[in-house]
Amino acid sequence: MAEWVERMRTVTVQAVAAELGVEATVRSNRWSAPCPACNAAKRHTKSRDKRGAVGVRSDGSGWRCFQCDEAGDALDFVAWHVGGGRFRELPEHRKLEVRGWCSAWLGLGGPSHVAPLRPSTPPLPAAEPEPPPNYPPAGEVAALWAACVRVDAHADVSRWLYDRRIVAADVADRDLARALPPDVHPRDLPAWARWWLPDHELVVQLVDAHGVVRSAVGRSLRPNPELKTAPPFVHGAPTFQKGGLVFACGLARQVLARGQPPEWWPSDVQLQLYVTEGEKKWCMRSTVCGDSDEYAPAAIGVGSGSWTEEMAARIPDGSVVYVTTDHNEAGANYATKIVRSLCNRSAIQIVLRPGYSLEAMNTVRCV
Repeated sequence: MAEWVERMRTVTVQAVAAELGVEATVRSNRWSAPCPACNAAKRHTKSRDKRGAVGVRSDGSGWRCFQCDEAGDALDFVAWHVGGGRFRELPEHRKLEVRGWCSAWLGLGGPSHVAPLRPSTPPLPAAEPEPPPNYPPAGEVAALWAACVRVDAHADVSRWLYDRRIVAADVADRDLARALPPDVHPRDLPAWARWWLPDHELVVQLVDAHGVVRSAVGRSLRPNPELKTAPPFVHGAPTFQKGGLVFACGLARQVLARGQPPEWWPSDVQLQLYVTEGEKKWCMRSTVCGDSDEYAPAAIGVGSGSWTEEMAARIPDGSVVYVTTDHNEAGANYATKIVRSLCNRSAIQIVLRPGYSLEAMNTVRCV
């Protein structure tokens, strides 16, 4: 076993969580935190228990989520935060990211590489490396989310949701969105979120193709705003990446993280996934079914540049994908891109919103 793995097996969950910037809660010497797998914030969704969804053993050697039942040790905790899944199930490039983080934290340096044999012919010029994704700092995204309040505790946000036939309590219970506190001061927000005030009070997280929270946006509550959705932005700094990030309900995050249905999903139940457009329609779709519907559909919300080939590759075989984007040029372009990315997957059934057809997807321009 590699030295860095052996060392990680001996450290505590609390220690790596502190380095990751996780907002933990300590009550009566018991440590708890949000779940890195399903992103559940609380241990019991509908009770007054304010402990985090994740609890740890008394010696800090292991953790378990009381919502999704995911469990592991300190290495798995890091793997979920950095790579978006259990370490042993991650693709190789994600494992290298986790190894790099752990090695740096342990003071062991980066992963070592074996020098290649001298080639018999001159090698081709190396391709230019892809620039790393430019997301807001993960700790700042987590801190912003922790500072927000439930949407049903914010009068303006609750009213805005009610006017759109969305139950604020359902949004809050599923932790789909939160609200900036009414009395929040700009200095209490990350620099990239300060310009959301005063209009963009509804906050929604964005996840990548592996279900990992990478960013957030603010949604305006005002009628006919100049900008409905405000991305993270700092004047004079490089623009943060928006492409490849989607809104995803709890089940959708689990599906993206695993590339397959959750472990608890019955093999004889077909997974249904709705892909809709924008945070409002995504919230509506995510709250259509009640809590008693154990196998309700998953929901993903897309916008310009959200859907990628990597995202499509995470949709499990055997799924039914309902594409319900808007009936306009942008919606048609989103639908076309989604269909074209999935049409070679014979094990996935695609259902389009009435008014679209698979044949038309061959002629609609893709963005």
